[in-house]
This record gives sequence, C-alpha cells and structure tokens, in this order.
Amino acid sequence: MKKITSENPYSKTYDLTNCDQEPIHIIQTVQQFACIMAISDDDEARVAQVSTNIHEFLPVTHQEILGKSLFKFIPSEAVARVRDGLKTGNFTEINPVVLPARGEQFAERFLTLHYAESQLCVEIENRIGNRQELHFLTMMDRAIQRLQNSTIKEDLLQKTVEEVKKITEYDRVMIYRFDENYNGQVVAEAREDSLEPYLGLHYPESDIPKQARDLFLKNKVRILTDVNEQPAFIYPSEHPEKKTPLDVSQSAARASSPIHLEYLRNMGVGATMTVAIVEDGKLWGLIACHHQEKKILDYRTRSLIKFVGTIISGHLSLQRATNYRENILQNNIIHAQFFEQMNKHRDIVRGLTEGQYTLLNYIPADGAVIIHDSNFVNIGLTPTESQVRRLADWLSEDLSIQLFSTNCLINENADFADFAKDFSGILSVNLSGSTSEYIIWFRQAQEKVVTWGGNPHETKSFVPEKGRLSPRKSFEKWKEVVSNQAVPWSDQNKNSALKLKNDIKDILIKRFSQLKKLHDDLNRSYVELESFSYTVSHDLRSPLRGIEGFAQILVEDYSDKLDEFGMEVIATIVSSVDKMNNFIDDILKLSKLAKLEMEWTKVDVQNIVEEIKRNYLPVLRKDETFEIHIKDCPPIMGDPMTIKQLFENLISNAIKYRRKIENSYVTICGKETKKEIIYYIKDNGIGFEMEYVEKIYEVFSRLVGEEEYEGTGIGLSIVKRVADRHNAKITVESIPGEGTTFQIAFKK
Repeated sequence: MKKITSENPYSKTYDLTNCDQEPIHIIQTVQQFACIMAISDDDEARVAQVSTNIHEFLPVTHQEILGKSLFKFIPSEAVARVRDGLKTGNFTEINPVVLPARGEQFAERFLTLHYAESQLCVEIENRIGNRQELHFLTMMDRAIQRLQNSTIKEDLLQKTVEEVKKITEYDRVMIYRFDENYNGQVVAEAREDSLEPYLGLHYPESDIPKQARDLFLKNKVRILTDVNEQPAFIYPSEHPEKKTPLDVSQSAARASSPIHLEYLRNMGVGATMTVAIVEDGKLWGLIACHHQEKKILDYRTRSLIKFVGTIISGHLSLQRATNYRENILQNNIIHAQFFEQMNKHRDIVRGLTEGQYTLLNYIPADGAVIIHDSNFVNIGLTPTESQVRRLADWLSEDLSIQLFSTNCLINENADFADFAKDFSGILSVNLSGSTSEYIIWFRQAQEKVVTWGGNPHETKSFVPEKGRLSPRKSFEKWKEVVSNQAVPWSDQNKNSALKLKNDIKDILIKRFSQLKKLHDDLNRSYVELESFSYTVSHDLRSPLRGIEGFAQILVEDYSDKLDEFGMEVIATIVSSVDKMNNFIDDILKLSKLAKLEMEWTKVDVQNIVEEIKRNYLPVLRKDETFEIHIKDCPPIMGDPMTIKQLFENLISNAIKYRRKIENSYVTICGKETKKEIIYYIKDNGIGFEMEYVEKIYEVFSRLVGEEEYEGTGIGLSIVKRVADRHNAKITVESIPGEGTTFQIAFKK
C-alpha cells in the first residue's frame, strides 16, 4: 500500500493534471486542532480508525486506543449522552458533548458525532473560551438583528461581512457569489485597511472545483486553522473490516488538499473559514474568511456563523420568491391581455405583437419574431428575415426540443457569425412541434470588462525545483473584455416562454377542432348543393326539350302564318333554350368536378393544348385576326381530364373576351423551376380592373354584359376548382384594354 504523507494524502497521487478527480472526502490527513475517530455504532463503541494526534485530547496514544471502547476514555456523563444519541441515530440534539478539563493536561473539550456513509465518526477539539459569554451573545444578537432588518440584498450582504468580521476577527471577510458556470465574484467585503481590496474581482471555476462545491452542500462550514502546519494522519488508512478509507466529508478537522494549501500560501493566506450559502438547493455562494496568520475558531462560533449563512439563504429565498411572485403576477396580467388581443383580432400573431402589451413586455428582450402559418412578423431589434429563417431551420433539426436558450449563440453554431455577434441571446419555443413555427426572443450582445483576481487562463505553472505543476502564484488584477454574450435568460423567462407556447398550442388545437367541424359542415352542405344542382340541371332538360321541340314545330308548320315579329319571338325562344342548355352543361361540369375521383398520372400538357387549338379552328377561321400561340409546355403530374378542362376554359375565355383588333392573340407557355412547374396563359384582350380579381372566380359572376359577351360565369370557377384540387396556386394580372395573364403554379 502506498505510504500516506502530507504531500500525498491518498492511496493514489493527485496533482494539477487530475485535481478535478481528487477525492477530498476521503483525505487521510487531519488538522491538529482536533482529532478524528471511527467507532462502532453499538454499546461497545470500539475504535476502528483514529488520527495520530489523539494523545493531544485523550490520555491514550493512537496505537493503544485501537480496538478498545471509546467509553473507557471519556467521563460517564459523556458516555450516557453518546448512548442516547446512538439509540435515536440523531446526534443534533446531543452535539456537542462537553468533556470537562482534566488537570493541566487537558482543557475543556467538545466531542461531536456524525454518520459518514455507514461509519460513525467522532471528533474531539478543545473549547476556546477567550471571550465572556454575555458579550459574545450580545454581539451575535445584534448581528442577527441587523441582518434581519436588511431588505435590500446588497445591503444584507455588506452587513453580513461586517458583522462576521466583528465576531470572528478574521482579517478579511468576503461574500463570494457563483455564476451559472461556477465562476465566482466577490460581491461584498470587510477587511483590514492594510489589505488590498478584492471587492468586484472574479475568480475562475477551477479555483473551487466541483468536488469541493459538492462537499459544501453536505458540510456547510469549512475551517483551515494553519496552512503551514504538519497534519496528523488517520491510522490505519483503511477500515480493518470494510477495507475502505474513512469518509471525512462532514468532519471539521479534515485536512485540506496539498494543492489547495499551496494555492492559499501563494495567495498570502494563513488560515480560512468558509461557510456555504445555499439557495433553492444549489450552492449560491460562500462566506469566505481569510487571515494572514494561523487562527482557530471554536465549534460554538463556527456553528453561529453557519447560522448566519442560513439567515442569508433564507433572505435570498424570500427575495427570490417575492420577485418570482411579482413577476408571475405581471406576466399573468400580460398573458391575459394577450388572449384578449388575440380574441379581438382573431389572430395569434397580431395578439402578441400589437396592443398595450407585446412579447417584449412578457419577456424582457431587445426584439422578438413570430414565424407562424407562413407569416414572419418581427418587433424591436432582430436579425433579418433570411437570417432568422436560417436560425429556425437549424432549430428545426431536432423538433423534440421544445425550448432552446443561449446567451452566446456563436458558441452554439459558428455558422451564425454574421449576426450572432450582435444578437447573442436566443430564447425560442416551437409552436407546432412538427414545422418551423417559432416564437424567438433576441437579446443583443453586451460587451463588458471583467476584472479577474489573476489571469484565469493561467491557473497553474511549472515549478522546476518541485518538478511538477503548481497553482498560480499571481493574483494581480487582470482585465478581460467579454464580448458576444448577452444577459442570460432566467429560469422564469424560460418557464414563461413554455407557458405561452402551451397556451397557444391549446388555442391552435381548439381552433383546429372548430375549423374541422366547420370544414365538415361545409363539405356536407357542398355535397348536398352539388347533388341539388345536378338534380335540378338534369330535371330542367325535359321541359327545355319540349320548349325547343314546339318552337321548331311553329317554325316548320306555321312560319307562313306568322308575321316578322312572330318569327323573331320564336328565334329568341330557340336562342334562349340554347343558352339554357349551355348553362346547364356548365353547372353539370361544376357539380361533377366535386364528385370526380382524380386519376393521377403524367399529363402531356403540350398535346392537350394543341388539341384544344384544333377544336377551335372553326372559330379562328371566322376571325382571321386572332391567333393561338403555343410554346413549350412541360408535362405535369395530375388528372388529365380536369387539367384539360382548366386549359380549355382559360383559352376559351381569352377567345371570348378578345378585342376587335389586328393581331389579337392568346399565348400558352410553361417553365420549370426546382420546386414548381408554372404555366402562363396570356392574352391582349379586354382585360378587367384588378379590384375585381377575387370576384372573377365566383360562380355566375360576370364583369361584362351578357348582350356584349356570351357566357354563364362558371368557367373560371371550374378553373379555380381544378387548381385547388391539384394544390396549385393560381394568380392573375390584368389591365383594362391591354390584356390578362393567368399564372398557374403546380408543385412538383
């Protein structure tokens, strides 16, 4: 087994290359102000392990006490109290057990007990009675009253260090606060005038490594009485039966890591006491006391300073709860206003970006963006739309992440360097869970100067005479300019964003249900209307055929008996019957379109358009000034029959509404893009005013008189219906007296 020394207090060697793994909870060295024992938790209380300085506190050596009962070496009244604690397993009621003075050799001592893992630990230290009890209690009472009366956090922290300095008489007392990465900053300080101030200085996370921070959650008080003393050792180094080192996590007298001791010596510190400030179950910070020479603080005083740490923790929790309550109240007011605004506008985006409150009131930020239902709306200061959409695409790579936040975007993805240096803070929530629909808040980068207590990038140096790495020796102020970082998002910011997302999601689900019901109702009504139209149109055929037949009889058998007016009347009847038949044909086409099962296949649009042109040759021969120009028309995937209807109606419209000029025409052509196939049907006909653009697709809607231009007003309704059934987008541009261009874009 490796020999334990003050330089190597573990069975394995640790230095600055692996100090983050150093098991300080089982360090096997002990400070000289107290001794440590491991005893059996039964009536025998036999000593299994003991520190080699036991003879300074009990009349026995470490070799002599091993295997013997502790009760043989302490007074009977102390034995009774320890046995009371063993019965309940709770030592808070009995600690500390007073061991009276024994002649000149042993002063009055304190004995304390605690469980560490499965072992029972005992510590004995001398009671230091260098103050009058009444004076000390008065000081504590006054200190606690001053702290309890503090309402402002900064005032509380400063009063704390001042009172702790008076009570403990350390040269320097600081409050050291951790940030989210466990770098620390001195936020309050009381010191001797001769000492250089540390107030405001920052220290890197490595100065107090994770395992040390974790121990502060178990044992909130840590004291080092003399960084230069030679420690005692735990003997034997492993438990005789368990074969494990003694766990000294909660022992006041456990010695410190040689690396940490060297760090303190480099810093010019002779003794320390540190008290944890725990808030919401996390290590918020430390009360750090430094002395230039060795200094011992007894158990009673340490316990009272620990209580001071608890008071601060309580104040911080109360302040956090108060701030949280106030912020929640304000957020609830804004949240309620959002939904009033949404209901007023019947629009989620307008509800969040217009009105008394916006997203920037809900969560403090420099700007915000909503990407929803193909809309992009920004308020305040934000990156450009293309930059934000790039960000949204990146966020969408993992849609299982409901919320994303960072205060340094460049560290998350260097591809956003073009705007991350300005907008470093990102908080986003995905609205749909399946598409790139987001609310994103932005905070601008805030360049700041951080003053460190020594260069944080030089935490160790090589010492030739020792042949190894040592902690840094310089603690001179070192300034660093921090950029590309925004104010971090608080937990409350994140919770508020998630709450808003979930409530919007509920609204979307509710509206989807309403729209689905409305859609189903409309579909049923539409089917009924189509059926009704088909039935009525079909039933009209019979009387129309009768009217047409009798009109023909009048022409054939009675034309010689009718005057000119009578013949005009019969001609009008026959013409009206023809118009009615055309009208019925168009209604039947429209009604059949809804029922038609689409047969998707590759459609040769070029051939369809050529066929339509051939069908219109008789019309074209009568009007030699009108031409149909057909250029390249690429094929598409669709239903051949309805696609033919679409082009036939658009071409017939162009022919019908041509102008009586030379070189009147309609041109049909197409082009392919990466995502679409787009067709253009362009004429130089009569055109129309664009204010009526939505009206042209309505059934029976006509913008010109029937006397001048024949038609039923159904053709473009059929065009729109066919385009919709193919998920195609149809747009139109028209100028009266110049012509019209229809554009239909089919997705590939």
